[in-house]
Amino acid sequence: LKSFYWIQKARFQEGRPFKGILPRSLADGECLWKGDCHIVGYDFWNLRALACLSEMAEALGQDSRPFREAYKTYKKTVEKLLKERGFEHFPPSYEGKGTSWGNLTAIYPTQLFDPFDPRVSKTLDLERRLFVEGTITWRGRNRKAIHPYLSTYITQSEIIRGERNLAIEHFYSFLCHSSSTNSFPEGVYWESRTAWGN
Repeated sequence: LKSFYWIQKARFQEGRPFKGILPRSLADGECLWKGDCHIVGYDFWNLRALACLSEMAEALGQDSRPFREAYKTYKKTVEKLLKERGFEHFPPSYEGKGTSWGNLTAIYPTQLFDPFDPRVSKTLDLERRLFVEGTITWRGRNRKAIHPYLSTYITQSEIIRGERNLAIEHFYSFLCHSSSTNSFPEGVYWESRTAWGN
């Protein structure tokens, strides 16, 4: 309940056009350190929390309507704002800045949108075009890095969508960037074949 009240309060800290979503924040994965952007992935994670609260309430025989209604209203606000800002995909931030991270969680680990929603498809297609060595690129401070475990967001989405050949291809690309002891780094500088932090 503390989480629920926090989400409901945090969403209304700012006025229009951002009323109803989480306030501006820094974002590590999206490489938005100034804290001057609104992060789409943060709203996705909080929508997921409301859906889980609703399921928990039902399982406990409690009234799930407040959580369900909050989820519906919140999701409509997210969709409306993305449309108003002219996005046909899920960007890292509503300002269009940043590198993809939380925006890749539209259908995994829990489904917030239909797996074949055109915005899901376009988001995945946009990222695939930027792959290096079959792996997602992290376009933060160093534009010459790939990020093997972040690629799994896309691989899992492909499994959910039944795109088995793509998922297998990406799985093998992931394995190709593991070490001889089957470990893997967070990021890889592909030109020098070195991992972040050596």
